[in-house]
Amino acid sequence: MMERSAAEALLLALEARDQETFQHSARVAELCVGCAVKMGMSSDEQDDLRLAALLHDIGKIGLPDRVLHKSGKLTRNERQLVTHHPEMSVSILTPLRTLSRVSEIILQHHEKFDGTGYPRGIRAEEILIESRILALADSYDALSSMRPYRGPLRVASSVAWIKSQVGRQFCPVAALAFLDMVETAPHSNFCPPRAQVFPGEERVVPQLRTGCEI
Repeated sequence: MMERSAAEALLLALEARDQETFQHSARVAELCVGCAVKMGMSSDEQDDLRLAALLHDIGKIGLPDRVLHKSGKLTRNERQLVTHHPEMSVSILTPLRTLSRVSEIILQHHEKFDGTGYPRGIRAEEILIESRILALADSYDALSSMRPYRGPLRVASSVAWIKSQVGRQFCPVAALAFLDMVETAPHSNFCPPRAQVFPGEERVVPQLRTGCEI
């Protein structure tokens, strides 16, 4: 319970530091759980994946404002700073020993199926299945959300890009389930009111609903 409360406190810190990243994390969590359900993952696996998605960018609270809130293109040095955020996230979560699986999911979420990701350059089934799902959800939400340099892409464009990266950036098995979920949803865009950090606890983190226009 203490470590769950600590995780909740971290989410509050993220919300206070950067609303955009906080809202992104909530949308990613919803997408991850939907994909996990479609893939038949257990409730415990779903819970770990949900929490990993909510906390996957927690390391960004350590980035300087000039990088975190920059509206233009990042410099090479700034991008290098950003690529350390999975390791920074794990460093923040290390004292929460019961979240070791969650930490490992987070550490691997920028690994790529072909081995060209970071921080370890692992590939294919070496990457946790939860991390492979998180990579899909993270990318899909980035594509379909507003960015300083472009508007949100429509569902068809986001789906087409993800399909182009199957077998390279993304796991084919996870991508099949994820894209089926997105393409068969009543409305494939998501926007957040408020809901739960953990099942059964009405607190803090936005949960997502369908029916929002891009």
